[in-house]
Amino acid sequence: MLVDEFFRVINSALAAAGPSAAERLSALVRGTMSYYLRYQTTALLLRYRTIGRVGERFSIGEQVVERGASQLFGEIIQQGVREGVFRTPFPADARRSIEAAGTAALEWYDHTGPVQPDELIERYVRLSLATVEFIGLR
Repeated sequence: MLVDEFFRVINSALAAAGPSAAERLSALVRGTMSYYLRYQTTALLLRYRTIGRVGERFSIGEQVVERGASQLFGEIIQQGVREGVFRTPFPADARRSIEAAGTAALEWYDHTGPVQPDELIERYVRLSLATVEFIGLR
């Protein structure tokens, strides 16, 4: 099941990360983007189904991805704010922005284009760290 694969990928990425919020956020973004690029069509269809069902009851898989992933992003961002390494005054908005950027890539990314998946993933890690105003970003 793709939902199980999603959590396998992101949990594996998080398990390999260091304990700091910046390392954990970077790992979560890498895992999420890796999953999105590997299963781009299916993930995009799931996203459209989720958007189209506003007000209706979501399937269990959709709830797990939407709520579980959002919760992970939110917890890590809050950790960074507590550590003083993420200076965003708007952690919830930063979380939403990071998640939206990742799902937007599902719509425009072309595997035959000039940007390779690994390069795109690292760009999104950098954008995510900028969004939370990570003090160690160069």
